[in-house]
Amino acid sequence: MDKLKTYIYCILSKVNSKGEAPVRIRIAINGETINLSSGVYVNILFWDKKKAKVKSKHPQASQLNKEIKSLEDQIYKIWEDLKYNNEVISVQKIKNLLRNKATLKITLLFLIDFHINYIEIRVGKQYSSNTLKQFRTLKSKIKRFLLEIYSATDIDIEKLNYEFITRFEAFLSSKDHNSVNTVNTRQTDPLPPEQCDPLRTPSQKLMIRA
Repeated sequence: MDKLKTYIYCILSKVNSKGEAPVRIRIAINGETINLSSGVYVNILFWDKKKAKVKSKHPQASQLNKEIKSLEDQIYKIWEDLKYNNEVISVQKIKNLLRNKATLKITLLFLIDFHINYIEIRVGKQYSSNTLKQFRTLKSKIKRFLLEIYSATDIDIEKLNYEFITRFEAFLSSKDHNSVNTVNTRQTDPLPPEQCDPLRTPSQKLMIRA
């Protein structure tokens, strides 16, 4: 099974004229490794090697650490995307996707799973357990819709259109006897950029009231 590990480090031996050293992220998958630039440079006096982050005493510590964490999050999201789509995973492929040199197939169920996972870890803080239940119900109904109407287990996000939504609404009305008030399609607020998937796919969701 493919297992991803990341290691954040500062190259203390490569100090520039400003006295700053580059911060890099090493990706390791099944013994294969590659090093990526984070784009962050920091004075070596402000680098916490043990915690692998910029020390809080640095005037821009919060912003620099966010940039590093954002890149690390993108790496893990790409890895999850590749696993979900049963694609061959390699450190070079992840690097290429980060640099937009490769394309990744994004599907409807992947986006729903992504949103469910996002909500799940924030239940009780930003979201209620009922919201999580609604999205799980949505996933179940869409899977049944895809199988019965399209003879498919998933669908490319680029193939979604108004016809798909209206057919889904009709499916719910006929199969589950949902009334107009309980079949609701709407545009939800987008996730913050750093929490969106790496390819910045549209944040339009279908909200189904259980």
